[in-house]
Amino acid sequence: MIENEMNFISEQLDHIRAGLRDYSIGAYNRNIIIVSDALKFLDGLEELQKNYCTLPDDMSDEIKRVLDARDRFRSIDMSYNNLYNLSVWLDQKAQYFADCITDYFSSCLDPSRVDMISYFIEFYADERMDESYYINDGILYQTITKKIA
Repeated sequence: MIENEMNFISEQLDHIRAGLRDYSIGAYNRNIIIVSDALKFLDGLEELQKNYCTLPDDMSDEIKRVLDARDRFRSIDMSYNNLYNLSVWLDQKAQYFADCITDYFSSCLDPSRVDMISYFIEFYADERMDESYYINDGILYQTITKKIA
């Protein structure tokens, strides 16, 4: 299960890797993504969202606003102060999105207790337990029978 998730995460990382200075993603790990080039990262983020929708839909407006600012940064001749301020803002937003992606990857690799119970009920209990167990409304029960001699 984790190996499949890591392969899927690696495919997603390929989109943003050019803009990263360093990253460490793994199961039961302190996951981190550090952005080195905000513009390259944001280019990759745009492709990542088109292909995988890694970040939630409620962030779409914010992502669009940042991508529009990235385009303005590349095309407008600004004063140094405005250019610097926009550059700093883009760097901060890029790192914010990287942190959101890190949180998403962590949730994929480090299942919560609810996820583990759900996985057990859905896959293990039905397939591996003998007839002495059954599931009703998502709760695992054991059937106890007593032989009377």
